[in-house]
Amino acid sequence: MDFEPYNKKAFLLPDSINSAAMYHAKLFPDGKYVFRIHDCLTGIRLIGELKEESDYVDAAEKLMTLAKACNEFALHFLNLKDEVLPEDKKFREELKKIRTDLYTSML
Repeated sequence: MDFEPYNKKAFLLPDSINSAAMYHAKLFPDGKYVFRIHDCLTGIRLIGELKEESDYVDAAEKLMTLAKACNEFALHFLNLKDEVLPEDKKFREELKKIRTDLYTSML
């Protein structure tokens, strides 16, 4: 089966001059896929191939598990920042929106 190619990539902090971290998601016509997250020094790569019905579920589960772990880690940083930084009304409002968005994306 020929798959419609999928090829998306972006910097994780596009406005930063200090970070070259990015992701790259790619599905090849033959069903092979690669999802990379990398910065200047290192990275991770999830690879697989869509051949059988279980491959589709496994691929989605890998990515959803990674996304959940990333969201939980991000929330940990936000909670830590909330504990360490002094009171700031604007920051609190932004933090509340980010938390809500992260919690919603984890459902």
